[in-house]
Amino acid sequence: MNSLYYTLIIAGLIFLIYLLLSLDKERRYKKGLALLKEKKYKEANDVFWRIRSFRDCAKYTKYSKALECYSSEDQKAIAYELLDELGSFRDSEQYLEGLHKLLYVDDFTKAKDGSYVTFGRYKQEIKFKCGEDAEVEPEPIDWIVIGTSENEILLVSRFVLDCKPFNEENIDTKWEECSLRKWMNNDFYNMAFNEEEKSHIMTCTLYNLGNPAYEESEGGPNTYDKVFCLSIDEAQAHFKSNKSRIARMTPYALKHCSKVNTDGHSHTWWWLRSPGYNNQNAAHVSRSGYVGSYGDFVSIDYYGVRPCICYKFKPITEKESGEVKSL
Repeated sequence: MNSLYYTLIIAGLIFLIYLLLSLDKERRYKKGLALLKEKKYKEANDVFWRIRSFRDCAKYTKYSKALECYSSEDQKAIAYELLDELGSFRDSEQYLEGLHKLLYVDDFTKAKDGSYVTFGRYKQEIKFKCGEDAEVEPEPIDWIVIGTSENEILLVSRFVLDCKPFNEENIDTKWEECSLRKWMNNDFYNMAFNEEEKSHIMTCTLYNLGNPAYEESEGGPNTYDKVFCLSIDEAQAHFKSNKSRIARMTPYALKHCSKVNTDGHSHTWWWLRSPGYNNQNAAHVSRSGYVGSYGDFVSIDYYGVRPCICYKFKPITEKESGEVKSL
């Protein structure tokens, strides 16, 4: 009898604690909504993040962060990515429409750092038919402008377009000889661009330095590539924050990964061309946007690829075809 009595008391106390915690979360939830209404987005984000497992607070955490970035002139692109992930949540689509008009440019000569453009085509969406993959049609590739000059712009794909190992074999490997470089400059290049589009893609001189954090790793000789991965230094120079380096996978890339290496929102790691702490490792950007100088095994086949190209405004003539652009 006494044991039953104590069991009921303990159960009652547990229920009371649960009720008090729920009431506290509800109070914080309402506070977060009130802060949003007052346009205090940073404070609202902090409130929602602390109770992110409660109701739809995970979405409100992202939504409040998006509005905070939207209010900043130099973080519009981050706001766009966050709102795009939210889809139809609240008025995300309304903000997206405005940001799309602001960020995307049709005239490449008017592009600036942070602008978005479309160029080339690659498989991205997957449609299902009777439980099997239907034919996947290539779709326009979205690119982010990360560098501009008088005659050309430097582009990196907005999304992770595919998953590939840095090198097929897990051996000491430099960018010059890796299988990823061959795939990008042959398979991807020929699949993604028609002849007219190829006439705008410059050959770039890549300075393949060693890892700045690990002197024992070797970068290898300069290479001359039309399509390439960024280096550690370039990823840090062209993206000013970890958040701006975060990249989502396309449905096609996600489907064709040997392992779902994401955080539930299709964010994933993507390769850099610099070596890691030694030449059996290659550097990468983590799913949280951190530059992983230590790297990971070159043969890992579920890391993502974000191709980079240099687009020349005027088509490259036959006389200019042998010229190279120093990155």
